[in-house]
Amino acid sequence: MGLQEKIGMMSRKLEKLEKDNYLLKRELELIAMIDYIRDRIEEPKKMREAIAKGLLRKFNKFGSKAIGCLISIAEEGNDKKIIPDVSSGVYFYNLRNQKTKKVNDSFKLFLSVEKESSGIVHLQDGICAMGSLIQLQKETLGMIVLLSRNTFSDDDLMLLKSVEDHIDSAIIQNRKFYQMQRLLDELTQEKKINDAIKRIDTIRDMHLPFDEMLSNVATEIKSIIPGDSAILLYDKNRKVYLAATTLEKSKLYSSNRGILINTAISALEDGELKNWSGSGSKILSVICLPLIMQDQKIGVIAAVNREDGKSFNKNDERLLEAIGSMMDTAIFEGLDKEKIKKALGRSVGADIMEEMLGDPNSDLVKPKRREITVLESDIRGFTALTERLDPDELAEFLNEHLGTMAQTVISCGGTVDKFVGDAVLALFNTPKDQKDHALLAVKTAFKMVQAHNDLLEKWSKKGIKTPIGVGIATGNPVVGEFGCDLRTDYTALGKTVNRACRLNGAAQGNQVLIWPSTYEIIKDQIEVEAIEGMTFKGIGDLVAIYRVLSIKD
Repeated sequence: MGLQEKIGMMSRKLEKLEKDNYLLKRELELIAMIDYIRDRIEEPKKMREAIAKGLLRKFNKFGSKAIGCLISIAEEGNDKKIIPDVSSGVYFYNLRNQKTKKVNDSFKLFLSVEKESSGIVHLQDGICAMGSLIQLQKETLGMIVLLSRNTFSDDDLMLLKSVEDHIDSAIIQNRKFYQMQRLLDELTQEKKINDAIKRIDTIRDMHLPFDEMLSNVATEIKSIIPGDSAILLYDKNRKVYLAATTLEKSKLYSSNRGILINTAISALEDGELKNWSGSGSKILSVICLPLIMQDQKIGVIAAVNREDGKSFNKNDERLLEAIGSMMDTAIFEGLDKEKIKKALGRSVGADIMEEMLGDPNSDLVKPKRREITVLESDIRGFTALTERLDPDELAEFLNEHLGTMAQTVISCGGTVDKFVGDAVLALFNTPKDQKDHALLAVKTAFKMVQAHNDLLEKWSKKGIKTPIGVGIATGNPVVGEFGCDLRTDYTALGKTVNRACRLNGAAQGNQVLIWPSTYEIIKDQIEVEAIEGMTFKGIGDLVAIYRVLSIKD
């Protein structure tokens, strides 16, 4: 090889290295931008919008003269529709039938995803489209499209594909965060609702004179929902009158009182909550919740003039509904059967709910003593986890665990009593009869252990390897519905519950321990290991308990 040829070859290699270095710098610049946005913007849609705008700026900086950028997300379901989130123009694309609809004449959408996951297409009007599907493990999460009046190069496409590799994880990460944030908000609101119910329930249990009880409740509503409050009753003459309020008298004259009364009447006539806001008077916002029992109009509870001057929001409405769920029974004792539909929706299965609603005289939830089997499970070493994990990660893990355990109990026919921290309390043979309830509880326990271990396959990568233990006891406690109209605590009271809890505390990871009473019922159907001489707090005598090894065929 001559000297000139060697110089030419070296020159070409140098040019290639310079080009590769230039492209690498571009790629790193794009990745840094995406990481910067991902670390600072939590809400998924805003994150995608920021990335789209950032890509548009960067590709313009790189000389592509891009005129639009679109990041779209795929809907769940068989159609796998991709719906645009942000763009200078708006488009609709369907992966299944390969159809597009042009909504804005300034843009056309990249079409070639059926044959390739990315590519460059020259469209009409001198528009060049460059696109790439956003995919993770063969799942299509969405699409990136850039549009330009110039022609995109293969280098541009390579850069776009490198961007896609980082956007997919960002979408998954932010989607999960957004879902968890909404769940945490819901849990916070549930706590407020529970606190409101307890406070109103405390007043109801004081057995005050009627007028005094209404006055105290009105004052309590004012402290729960920011603003003033009012309670209006519906008399025999079909008129609404003000029974209690925290409003100043100056705000109740003429038109001001008319706003409150008219909103209350509207709520009663339509049988639904009314949320009103306006201007020009001393009453600027009102939410009225009708109290109606067995088609009988009782009255209205209302929140008036939100403290911050804004309209009342959905959370205020839910709080008022929680208070109303206690007030109707407080005003009309003996009509508490009407609360079944709302109160038990979270406690029993759909079949039990249907049976109860079909029989108005049903007493399935009336407190009574009956034989049941109680199951309790929780996570071994959970307290140590709470100290080690950050709040978001802890909340995500705990909620996944509780959701999986609850779903397992319900699918096996059990009733989820409550969650206490990481513990799950479940009941069998109540409120509906279950012939083999003791064996059913043991079968459920094994399924819960397996379901939790399946969950740990995901979380073990983050250092979470804590198994669960389960305790089961059979006995005759008092079982029934205790609580309020909105949130029912269908539970069991007595030593059987205590025994299940003690066994759960004694169980090691992946162990299912049962009380002698449970063993005697199903001893011919299970393989066990006896554990002699156990002592438990609150239970004086030595106890022989049993570890269930397997269920016989």
